[in-house]
Amino acid sequence: MRIFWLLFLGLALHGAPFETLSSTFKQTVTSPEGTTITYHGTLHANAHNQALWSYTRPIEKQIYFDDTSVLIVEPDLEQAISTSLQSTHNLALFLQEAGAQEKRIIEHEGVVYTVTFKDALPHTVTYTDALENKVVIALFDVVLNQPLPLDIFLPSVPAHYDRIRQ
Repeated sequence: MRIFWLLFLGLALHGAPFETLSSTFKQTVTSPEGTTITYHGTLHANAHNQALWSYTRPIEKQIYFDDTSVLIVEPDLEQAISTSLQSTHNLALFLQEAGAQEKRIIEHEGVVYTVTFKDALPHTVTYTDALENKVVIALFDVVLNQPLPLDIFLPSVPAHYDRIRQ
């Protein structure tokens, strides 16, 4: 589950002041056999290492991140999976170090992530995961530094959901 957090960490913003980021996204996953699945949703994040990936189709799912943990809420399965993050980066420092690059390559735990930019905003993140799937995440309608409600990063898990700790 760390991979989603790292994807966000890869969104270096060319040294621009960064407080919040919001966008829509399209995530395409292609298996080694050539099977492709495409997901759509929204991303909200802040400089305090909090993020919410909200998948809207073909399935609904929310993935909440903070400095130390990830929580995946899956309404179709009526479950919430939580796990601890063993390592994270300081997002604000990472963004400051990005500079004015059009492409940034980041290696973390043996995975190489390539982040590209368009009009000085994050545009794509590509990588190959541990199962040899090729993943491309394209960001659209990226908005920086617009106020986000603080409670957007607080998970909402219905009481009847199964809770799984990994």
